[in-house]
Amino acid sequence: MSLVLVAGCASTLPSPPCQYTQIAHCEWQPVTGPGRIQLQVREAKTKQPCFNANVQVPGAIIGASSDFGGVATIDSVPAGEYELLVRFGGFEDCYLTGVVVREGFLTDVGTVQLCKRRIEFSPVITW
Repeated sequence: MSLVLVAGCASTLPSPPCQYTQIAHCEWQPVTGPGRIQLQVREAKTKQPCFNANVQVPGAIIGASSDFGGVATIDSVPAGEYELLVRFGGFEDCYLTGVVVREGFLTDVGTVQLCKRRIEFSPVITW
C-alpha cells in the first residue's frame, strides 16, 4: 500500500494547505547501519517527478535532494520520530510529522504531491 500526500492544493486540503501532515503509515525495509528515510516528490497537477526538491529535518543537519525520478533518500538517520520539510521552488512547502525511523531500516514515507504556490500581486497605480 502506497501513501500519497497532496500538499498545497486548496481544493484538496483545508487552509493553510499542508502546514502539518501527520504520517499514519510508513513501510519499513531492512538496511544495514543507521536508519534511512525515503520519499518521492511529485507535482500534483501533472504527476511529474520534482527533480532537486529539498527534503530536510528542520533543526538538524540532515537532508537530501530528490533525483530525476523525484526520489529523495536521507541516509544515516538515528532512530526516532521526525518532522520533515519538503521544499521545491515555486511550490507550496510541506511539513510531515510522525515519521518514525528504526535503526537498520529504510522508512518509506510514500509520495508527496506538491501544488504550485500562488503568486498574488497588488495593483500598482501610477499618476
